[in-house]
Amino acid sequence: MSSPQTTASDLIAVADAIREHDRFVLTTHENPDGDALGSLLAANLALEQLGKDTVMVLHGDAPLPSEYAFMPLGDLQRRWPDDVAERVLLAVDCANESRIADPEVLGRVPLSINVDHHHDNTRFGRINLIVADASSTGEVLRDLFRELGVELTPDIAEALYIALVTDTGRFQYTNTTPKALRLGAELVEAGADVHRVFQGVYESVQFAKLKLLARALESACERASTSSTFPQSPASRTEAGIVRPRVSPARRRSRRSRTSCAGSSLPPRALNPAGIVLVDKPGGPSSFAIVSDLRRRTGARTGHAGTLDPFATGLLLLLSGSATRLASCFVGLDKRYVTDVDLTARTSTGDPEGDVSERLEAPTRAELERRLAGLRGDIELPIPAASAVKIGGERSYKLARRGIEVQMPLRRSRVDVLDVISYTGEEVRLDLRVSSGTYVRAIADALGGHCRTLRRLEIGPFSVDEADPGRFIPADEALARL
Repeated sequence: MSSPQTTASDLIAVADAIREHDRFVLTTHENPDGDALGSLLAANLALEQLGKDTVMVLHGDAPLPSEYAFMPLGDLQRRWPDDVAERVLLAVDCANESRIADPEVLGRVPLSINVDHHHDNTRFGRINLIVADASSTGEVLRDLFRELGVELTPDIAEALYIALVTDTGRFQYTNTTPKALRLGAELVEAGADVHRVFQGVYESVQFAKLKLLARALESACERASTSSTFPQSPASRTEAGIVRPRVSPARRRSRRSRTSCAGSSLPPRALNPAGIVLVDKPGGPSSFAIVSDLRRRTGARTGHAGTLDPFATGLLLLLSGSATRLASCFVGLDKRYVTDVDLTARTSTGDPEGDVSERLEAPTRAELERRLAGLRGDIELPIPAASAVKIGGERSYKLARRGIEVQMPLRRSRVDVLDVISYTGEEVRLDLRVSSGTYVRAIADALGGHCRTLRRLEIGPFSVDEADPGRFIPADEALARL
């Protein structure tokens, strides 16, 4: 590992070389991951900001991973430019020259710069900046950009965030240092869209990968039939909305006594029945009550792919048994709703359960259409105060119940369809098709009213018309529909 003094001098050497030259070709390793592509894009944007002539190249014909299709990499070339011999090569996140699809390019360029964080880097560049204790190459680049005086724009911040969040495993791997966490906060403050990155990287999974995951889960379940249940941390169960059946101390003692008997074989607890269950939730009970009801009926682990407010009705997608492992495959699906919006009043919760906070004059049809036009496409609206988002470590709805007013953060979402079904002059019925994470109550508030009713009709390819709480759709069949 390089000493801090060596790293500092290497950083200055790289910064000086960038200042002294005007034309660059940037590349990264073959079969790139998030750190490679995020670092490549960030470096290109930074050099462009400095007025440099840049070309991004990923040599070869192998397709880019589909989970990074949302990144603005339209200028990425797959062959070296004709004038490559006149450009400085900047390689990012390449542990050795063989990982560049065409390493012979090193002999054609006048100068090669190697920026990386892998401890086994072969230092193949003429100038090398290798920080082995960095969480990612994105982290190394942030220090370099600071030395060069590069402004941390939202686009650069988001590219660096992609590099950071993927190489730290969403800040869960052992390379997640305090510096990495501070950098993550800095990048978000600079404009990195965490929700967009999460949707792009972790919720855009190719069907082939899902089938592979399904096979792996099936094999794991079979192995578990002769051992114990899958290990899983309480935090990960909570994040996925998974509820594990409660077991009394007496039952635990009974199980221990049975498993200690020679020749006994305990079947895996809570893994069956496995599958996807579609439920038409009535108004009144919470989504967690619906989850708990299924858990009581089956004795299996039970999770969900998104909740509905108690007043709302419609489709809930529940996961049972070993299918709870697939929760992340379903939580990001688009949704379709029908809602009745009362345009004569706003309420404290954005729904009929709150107190009236403002009386309003309903808009004309023409004014309503004008308001609707501004709420189609990509939008940013404040998250409703009566939501589960944490503010200062506490759920915002708890703060709202105590009468504490807080500045709610904005949530970016996408509204593909926002059509008027009917308008009485005071209440409008709307048909909405929206991205995951969209608050319909926020749309109603932006229109100048509140949701009097809300019904979810679809989650991705699944319709409320299919709802049957007694039917368990096999995981592979459900995945095939995505």
